[in-house]
Amino acid sequence: MEKKKNNSLAYLTIIYMIGNFSSKVLSFVLVFFMTYFLTKEEVGEYDLILTSVSFLVPCISLQIDSSLLRWLLDKTQTENKDQIFENVFGLLFRNIILYTGIYWILAIFIKWDHQMYLYIFSVLMMIFPTLQQGTRGIGKNRIYAATSVVYSLFFVFNTVIALYFFKSSVDGVLLANIIALTGVIIWLFIKNNWWKYLKLKKINLKLIKELCGYSLPLLPNTLSWWLISASTRYVILGYLGKEYNGLFAISYKIPTIVLIVTNVFTLAWQEKAIKTLNQEEAETQFTNILSGYVNLVMGIIIILVSCSKFMMQFIGKGYYESWKYIPILLFAVFLQAISAFYGAGYLRAKDTKGILYSSILGGIVTISTSFVFVQYMGLYGISLSIMLGYLVLLIFRGIHIQHFLKIKFPIINTIILTLIFIILTGLLYVENKWTFPLSLIISLIVFTIFNYKHIISLKSKVISKWKKSKSMG
Repeated sequence: MEKKKNNSLAYLTIIYMIGNFSSKVLSFVLVFFMTYFLTKEEVGEYDLILTSVSFLVPCISLQIDSSLLRWLLDKTQTENKDQIFENVFGLLFRNIILYTGIYWILAIFIKWDHQMYLYIFSVLMMIFPTLQQGTRGIGKNRIYAATSVVYSLFFVFNTVIALYFFKSSVDGVLLANIIALTGVIIWLFIKNNWWKYLKLKKINLKLIKELCGYSLPLLPNTLSWWLISASTRYVILGYLGKEYNGLFAISYKIPTIVLIVTNVFTLAWQEKAIKTLNQEEAETQFTNILSGYVNLVMGIIIILVSCSKFMMQFIGKGYYESWKYIPILLFAVFLQAISAFYGAGYLRAKDTKGILYSSILGGIVTISTSFVFVQYMGLYGISLSIMLGYLVLLIFRGIHIQHFLKIKFPIINTIILTLIFIILTGLLYVENKWTFPLSLIISLIVFTIFNYKHIISLKSKVISKWKKSKSMG
């Protein structure tokens, strides 16, 4: 009974939501705090650092954390978990040593800002996800969720001290992040007793080849995701400057709220999809869950678009105009979420090449159109490029995945919700004191209508749990 509970999609989603929702909310609040202490140029600079690290990390780690999770969850694997951990950690730390040599050799000839902080931060960001995926893989989902919360609390606390008390800037935020990551990494090693696996000599070449055969096709996929959502920061820097990059970074924070929900669901959904062995059961499950998922995500972005302009009043002066780009980015995040949903189907079939091709295509569309659009539409053009990239990605996956997994897409509901989203976006440009409350009421009604079954189901479960705990008390 307990085992079934721990493997259910609802249970996994709740566990991941506790960790991810808490951590993302803290990070979201922190960004608003930072706008009062950092200029638009400094916010833009910090965002570029995060963007650069998000490119470096998968290139050095070879996405080995994805293989670690997949092998640990696969019940058909013959290798024991000790052997998997030893080889994954061995490969990761060898790559870090190689990266260290290349990084500091380049540093002799080329000078860039925050050299030491950037190096330490990037190394820690290679280790941390691997340890997190390892924790998920051995079934310690609660610890996995707890690490995100602990890390975020520690990071927020350190950042507040750095900015408010020491009047620091980008260096202070980076140092705060480094301290937080170091603490959580040490805690995970101790909690899971993983020190014993740090044996660089014990390598199984056959296993390493299998692990890399799975993870390497994911690398171009990750880099393509980076091309779609992150590379545009350099286009902004080249054509518009750091100040505009800071504005764009803030405008992306409202869509991040959607990513809080979708990333949590994706984590749980991937695990559930991988473990579903029956083909017919998988197709029915994918279709049913996709229908509800579209209603949920579209409902959330409809609420957020109605609130976006209002929410931007609470950030630092000079950032208010970032509300203009939020609607397009919100819809882009919706397309990203549904694309990631289809991605679980590829993982289930171990067809990571399908993920690769679709992501490369989306990346090419984004980066090529951004160079053109930015010259005529500024940040509107960048936002539109990102949306187009995810649209192409979704269309490709929606068609291609039918070759091995028949999934029906809820076209009618998607069209209706999209039209409502467009209408509410148009209301943002109407200057009237009643516009915001009217938009909010409409969005809440729409969300309730399209997610009524889920709301009632959740209500019943909460009441049932409450009555059960009351009777036991």
